[in-house]
Amino acid sequence: GGSPATTSADGTPRPGADAPPAAAGSSPAPAASADGPALLGPDSTSDQRSRPVGAIFDGPQEDGDRPPKAVRADVDATSIRAVQTSVGLYAGLSVSGDLCLLVFPSGGAGIVTCASPDRVASDGLRIAWTTGFPSRNRDGSTGMITGDVTATWSGDDLITLTTPDRILAY
Repeated sequence: GGSPATTSADGTPRPGADAPPAAAGSSPAPAASADGPALLGPDSTSDQRSRPVGAIFDGPQEDGDRPPKAVRADVDATSIRAVQTSVGLYAGLSVSGDLCLLVFPSGGAGIVTCASPDRVASDGLRIAWTTGFPSRNRDGSTGMITGDVTATWSGDDLITLTTPDRILAY
């Protein structure tokens, strides 16, 4: 049966025990980067978060790293790692060694864009899509919305996720 605790519209904070199991190993620290959220004013309606590529690929592939659907044959399925599963963003390598961003929008087919490491180092790699994702409202509540998302794999080895119109809740 469904749990009645799913309504948080009344603003009561949920205990941490309700956190999804996927978040257990990632220890989210919202104030991790001093130059990130601190620059966003309280009225900002866009969100940007970056993760070092090394931190994404440094561990073995776990169950949570596997995307919800099969990927193209030219992508090495064992190389895929989750970047931000709430928006369906993954990173991986092609069988020829190219760097790839993989996106699985809610209810849609996977989208893959790849480029050589040299090309990513000079020009970066960018992908944009529209998907449902958890958004934090100004009153602190969280709700699923559909919005635009952009991911960039930059030459300085960061993968940056941007939601231009909304704050990503997780």
